[in-house]
Amino acid sequence: MIVTFNTAKLAQEKGYDVFTYNIYDLTGRFCEGNPYSNNTIWIGEDVYKAPTQSELQKWLRSKGVYVEPQLVDTLTGQHQYQIFTTGNGTRNPGKIYDTYEEALEEGLQQALKLIK
Repeated sequence: MIVTFNTAKLAQEKGYDVFTYNIYDLTGRFCEGNPYSNNTIWIGEDVYKAPTQSELQKWLRSKGVYVEPQLVDTLTGQHQYQIFTTGNGTRNPGKIYDTYEEALEEGLQQALKLIK
């Protein structure tokens, strides 16, 4: 699943610099394809890289920040997330989300805010 525009914007502000095939333009419009190819209209335009949740989660791990969604109710399928940081313990906001992806997305945003 591709991260939301707000998450993509925050990730880039925090230094996310991994190649992606998808982007958001400055208005938040999702654009599928390789923005750095000579065959696209995006060359030279300001864009936000749009990684998948998994790609961003991996990048955060390289920064010592771990986001872990957890199933909290097997009947409803609700989830929450925890953030683990190297040397600083864990954070668990206690909020419940309807899906794994919603919990992960919010966890990614909160984890990005921890990066200086």
